[in-house]
Amino acid sequence: MINNVIESNDNDANKYLLLNNKNEQFSSSGLSLFIMKTFKKVFNIAISAVEIKRLYSTYLKKQVADGIITEQEHRNICYMMNHSYEENKKYAY
Repeated sequence: MINNVIESNDNDANKYLLLNNKNEQFSSSGLSLFIMKTFKKVFNIAISAVEIKRLYSTYLKKQVADGIITEQEHRNICYMMNHSYEENKKYAY
């Protein structure tokens, strides 16, 4: 579904999936704040984007250790997260 949206948005005005309340691309800090506020509203706890990345990286590390995914699959996911494999491993607990 996300790929379809990206492919259909062929101009600069529509190329971002997440927009702020001014219908503009989020800044890095703005997106982090938005994520924290959203988690606070939904779960009554503020979780940062970095913490989400750490938790997911830890989850992936365990998936490989348990033989559920291969190291290559882990590397591919890291690439999709815009991480190197080594960087992703540093995020994991």
